[in-house]
Amino acid sequence: MEIAKAIKGRAPVKLVWTREDDMQAGYYRPMNYHALKAGLDAQGRIVAWLHRIVGQSILTGTAFESALVKGGIDMTSVEGASTLPYAIPNLGVELHSPKMGVPVQWWRSVGSSHTAFSTETFLDELAAASGKDPYELRRALLTRDPRHKGVLELAAQRAGWGKPLAPVAGARRGRGIAVHESFNTYVAQVAEVPVVDGKIQVDRLACAVD
Repeated sequence: MEIAKAIKGRAPVKLVWTREDDMQAGYYRPMNYHALKAGLDAQGRIVAWLHRIVGQSILTGTAFESALVKGGIDMTSVEGASTLPYAIPNLGVELHSPKMGVPVQWWRSVGSSHTAFSTETFLDELAAASGKDPYELRRALLTRDPRHKGVLELAAQRAGWGKPLAPVAGARRGRGIAVHESFNTYVAQVAEVPVVDGKIQVDRLACAVD
């Protein structure tokens, strides 16, 4: 605008920041560290779950702080973890928000971008530890919200969960499954993943969205 004013609008002006200027003037997405542990009973049922999250608040210092940061807890840091849909009797979520010199904000994404990954991959670890099918374990725990269960079942059905995958020469093949809700949108996905020469590929995705 200042350049356009200086030349009295005689020509259009295009201003491109250098990469160095852009990196120093913008905001970053915060790094987040997740530590999860759980307790299983003799039948392999999850009886306790503790999720500890460490990461800078993206709302501190913004106009949203007064509404969404309560008691030092940035709700966007724990969403998807504190709102876990699974029926687990003893559920604990801790948040530690260090103050650092790196300016952070949301950059098109908030808590669920990291809590969905951490909770769903940990659930897979618990399925392996208890000898349970990852889909059946999730389905059995989704007693409180039919929308989570609905997309999970639909994605599994469309993916042919439980049916053997066609073999591919020189590859190991498997399926992975996950379900999550963010901003009132419920999503489940099943991925068919071959591993060829140690490299992971994705052959097919089945996705259900409510």
